[in-house]
Amino acid sequence: MIDSVSQALRNYGIEPKWAACFSLTEIFFPPIGIFVPDLGKVLRKLLFKGMRGVQAWFEDFEKFREGRKMLLAENFQLAWSPETPDVKKNLNMLPEAKKAFVINELGLFQKQLLPLKEQMQKLQTDLISISSGTGLDLDFKKLDSKHADISFDEKERIPSLLTKCEQARKELRSYHEELAILSTLKYSIEDYQRRKSDPFFSSNLSYTMKELATLWTFLRTPKYESKEEKIREVLSDLRLPENYVVTVRTYGTPTQYELEPDSNKRKELLKKAEEEEAKNEYLRPLNHIARRYDKNFYAHIDFLEGRPVSLNISYRRWSFDESEDQRKEIISKLQISGFRPSHDEYSINANKTVKVESNATIKELEKTVEKELAEYPQ
Repeated sequence: MIDSVSQALRNYGIEPKWAACFSLTEIFFPPIGIFVPDLGKVLRKLLFKGMRGVQAWFEDFEKFREGRKMLLAENFQLAWSPETPDVKKNLNMLPEAKKAFVINELGLFQKQLLPLKEQMQKLQTDLISISSGTGLDLDFKKLDSKHADISFDEKERIPSLLTKCEQARKELRSYHEELAILSTLKYSIEDYQRRKSDPFFSSNLSYTMKELATLWTFLRTPKYESKEEKIREVLSDLRLPENYVVTVRTYGTPTQYELEPDSNKRKELLKKAEEEEAKNEYLRPLNHIARRYDKNFYAHIDFLEGRPVSLNISYRRWSFDESEDQRKEIISKLQISGFRPSHDEYSINANKTVKVESNATIKELEKTVEKELAEYPQ
């Protein structure tokens, strides 16, 4: 593995000693198809390795020295410059300076929290208004009780102030997540009310507004704004039936959220979700290994009563934009590896199935994938 990483970096014109600054995904499967390092990310790993909780921004030094800085943070400490390159020394502030920095940070947190609290109050008022008379009895008391008022005295000791800083950060995160969830819930309720006048929608409707609004909140809340666990927590606090929504994660496909009010059918769905998650425990590492040889390889496991019975390695590649010589080269590489490829003018496909022991561990299956692909020329 070390040799393949080193060779890949050399192919990009980068010395292997820089390997710790990149992830394996960036090296072998760059998101946009070409290796374009993020300089800021590289510098963060280089300068702040092992330092937890450090948020770093980078500026052109000449512009910074002239006062033309574009830092996103209002409160900052200079960590590195050509004139002062010792990061640890620069961040090691004297107690008086550290306390002043933390107090300033807390003041900024309070300033940021104020408009978020106002937005939350307005959003809750809107939700109560639009849900009036619909059977949705939204109660925000439990949700509101989880928030704390962040206040401080400048005479407090640094450990106490730092604890309150962490509390303030959590408050900011919670408000941002909850605003995203409640905004989605509001849109879902309004969407239902718009649709219910549509005869086709009404005639095919088998769920209540409460159930659909709950499902749509899962589906429509951007997961970069709030994770599923937080969505469930908020909806539960509002007394909405989040437990009616079952999450099914099938490897290689988008996460599915399935609504099932019937408790017996929901048990079946939950069993299906558990089975898929058990498969994922195998498929994630196996596909990670297979794709190291070629991004068009896929590993699949057939299960019987929760145990693996066979391993299938497949190859799928669109080839309509490749020359005949290129297609022949790919087919030859697959044949060398023991595959029997099929192809047409549009694609190349190949499969190989290997029987495995029912008690095979993930590590043993990983070795099987490596063995089956060991002769694949790279």
